[in-house]
Amino acid sequence: MSELRLLGKESAIDSVSAAVKSGRLSHALVLTGAKGIGKSLFADHICKMLFCDMQNEPCSACPACLKLD
Repeated sequence: MSELRLLGKESAIDSVSAAVKSGRLSHALVLTGAKGIGKSLFADHICKMLFCDMQNEPCSACPACLKLD
């Protein structure tokens, strides 16, 4: 769902994904930028990375992802 709308944010997603996989994700992230660039979608993607049953890659089909949607 949100993958298409997150185009252009691959490096940010990769950085956060690497931090999640290594267990070194910071206790807080600050998402800044102009209105409408996808900060909320990016935050939703991070949340799914953390809670998805597929381990660090949002599937949008497991109970956790569906609940977050």
